[in-house]
Amino acid sequence: MTTTQAPDGRSEPTAEQVLALLDRAQALSRRTMDAGHHPFAALLVAPDHATVLLEQGNVDSVNHAEAVLAREAARRFSPTELWPWLALVGLGFFHGINPTMGWLFAVALGLHRRSFRIVLLSLVPIALGHATAISLALVVALALGRVFDHVIAGRVAAIILIGWALWHAVGGHRQRLRVGMQTGLFGLAVWSCFVATAHGAGLMLIPVLMPICLSGTPSQSLTVTGSLPIGIAALGVHTGAMLATIGLVSIAVYEWIGLALLRSHWINFDLVWIAALSLGGALLLLG
Repeated sequence: MTTTQAPDGRSEPTAEQVLALLDRAQALSRRTMDAGHHPFAALLVAPDHATVLLEQGNVDSVNHAEAVLAREAARRFSPTELWPWLALVGLGFFHGINPTMGWLFAVALGLHRRSFRIVLLSLVPIALGHATAISLALVVALALGRVFDHVIAGRVAAIILIGWALWHAVGGHRQRLRVGMQTGLFGLAVWSCFVATAHGAGLMLIPVLMPICLSGTPSQSLTVTGSLPIGIAALGVHTGAMLATIGLVSIAVYEWIGLALLRSHWINFDLVWIAALSLGGALLLLG
C-alpha cells in the first residue's frame, strides 16, 4: 500500500507501518510487564512513519509511559533551533536602523510639525506597513512550499533574492516613493509597506522564515495549517524588534543628535542592503 497525503500536506502511515509499530509497542509492553511495571508503552515515531525516535515503558503510577516520553522528547528535540529567532531579531534591528525604512521620515515629520508626539505616532503605521510587507514574503514562502518541495522552493527564493539584489545595485535603490509632510497615518503605513517591499525587506527574511515555518510541521514541509501559526509568531518577533529600533533611533535623533549631524556621520545603507540580499540568496543556494 502506498503512503497517502493528509489535507494539510503531511503523509499518513500505511496499514503495514501501523501494524509494525503496534507490534513494537506490544513487545515493549511485555518487557515492561516482565520488569514488574504496568504493561503500557509509548513510541515517538519520525515523519517517515518507520523510524522510532524514542520508546518508553511505564515506570510507576505517576510516571506513565507517555508522560516520561513527552518530557524526554521535549528535552532532546527542540521544535526549532534558536538561531532563526535570533536572526529575526537581528534583521529587525537591521531594518529598523536603516533610515529608508521609516525613522528618518518620522523624525522629519515631527520636526516639520514641531511635535514629539507626531514622532511617536508615526512609528505605529511605519511598523504596521513594514509588517504587511513581511507578511507578503511569508505568503510567497508558503505559496512556493505548496507548489514545490522545500528544497526547490529555497532555490527559487534564492534566485529571486539575488535578482532583487542585482536590480537594487543597478539602480532600484534610486526609485523612491515620495509622500508629503501633510500625509496622514494611513498614508504613512502605505508608504512604509511600499518602501519595504521595493527594497526586498520581506524577501530578505525568507532564508530565516523557511526553517522556522518548516519546524511547524512534523513532515518538515511548508503547509498553511502547520506553518502559518509559527510564521505569524515570527512576524511578531521581527516587527517588535524593528519597532523598538526605530523608536530608539527616532527619539535619539529628534531629542539629541539632530538631522544635521547625520549628513556627515552616517554609512551607505544601500551597499549594506545589497550585500544582505545577496548573502540571503547565497545561504539559500548553499543550504
